[in-house]
Amino acid sequence: MLRKVSQRLNTRGLLHGDRNHLAQLRKFGISTSITDLPAEPYDNVEYYFENGFRKVKPYGFTYLVRTKAKWFGKTLPEVMCSGLSNKYTKETVSWAMNVGRITVNEEMVSPEYKLKLGDNITSHDIHRHEPAIPNRAIKFIHEGTNFVVVDKPHGMPVHPNGTYNYNTLLRILQKENGLSHAMNPIHRLDGLTAGVLILGQLSGDKSLQKTFTENVSEKEYICRVQGRFPDEEVVCEAPIEVQKFPFRSVVSETGKPSITTFNRISFDGNSSLVSCKLQTGRMHQIRVHLAFLGYPIANDPLYNLEYRRENNNSPYKDLSKLPTNAFPSPENPCQMCLHPPPDPNADRMILWLKAVRYAGLDWKFEAEWPEWALTPT
Repeated sequence: MLRKVSQRLNTRGLLHGDRNHLAQLRKFGISTSITDLPAEPYDNVEYYFENGFRKVKPYGFTYLVRTKAKWFGKTLPEVMCSGLSNKYTKETVSWAMNVGRITVNEEMVSPEYKLKLGDNITSHDIHRHEPAIPNRAIKFIHEGTNFVVVDKPHGMPVHPNGTYNYNTLLRILQKENGLSHAMNPIHRLDGLTAGVLILGQLSGDKSLQKTFTENVSEKEYICRVQGRFPDEEVVCEAPIEVQKFPFRSVVSETGKPSITTFNRISFDGNSSLVSCKLQTGRMHQIRVHLAFLGYPIANDPLYNLEYRRENNNSPYKDLSKLPTNAFPSPENPCQMCLHPPPDPNADRMILWLKAVRYAGLDWKFEAEWPEWALTPT
């Protein structure tokens, strides 16, 4: 039974498991790598395009998660209406358990069942609606046998996560371009950021990863920052650490060594176009260093406090007003189907930051400059 569930396993469940849980899943033959899952049933997945966005028609999926220590001794209605999510009602969860939509250890249990450590909770046949993403083309920079290089568009997540599955760069390339499931990103590129992204078949070939990680001589990004950036070159060596809550990177004396070199390219009277060269690769390093220097990326929704005050931080401004009960029933059909969410704000799915050049001793890959870098804001 567990093998059958794994064929439809949502990757979000894996993200919530601890290492022992992942090891247990591997023992039963279930892949636990986000980007190395068994081939997806793409025949049942349909993309469509509307109002400048790429969208996925709603589909059913199965969500698997292992009981956390803080859930021990609580009922599922208690957990799902408090710690796990605030979008369910106890009545909805109880109904789903009574009809077998939610099971524990692949068995139906009463809504009064007290969770035990090690219990596996499965939500069957959830009607999943993925958010829309801008309909921007993925351009190929290089196509090789063991690796490919693409120019990732702004606003497109790279791999499946808790919100996106098929509306991600990897899934789109797998379905529409035949990309091998063994291809994985060799370096990080945030969803809002665009530019050079190297994908490689890393299994069994450590030299490939070494080529594109240890032997990189230049990692250049361009960005548009708030204000007039200094005329001279600026080298920022402020150490960076990842803060758990709220989740972001911060400059800290206890952080890891981080070095970024900045050079102003132009100034339009309001903002500066800046070249950024990384010597280290911390999470959000360029964004954090620029904010620390007093020149945040002009439209950064996380590190530009002025922009955050003047603009809603989320492209999905009105979604919080929608009913969100997830389990369909004769009395309570899928609320997202009854009340389709509005399209996101495409302007807030672009961060004025792009990786334009990755180069090594005997190789280089370059991406075209974006429109926001060619014209004044």
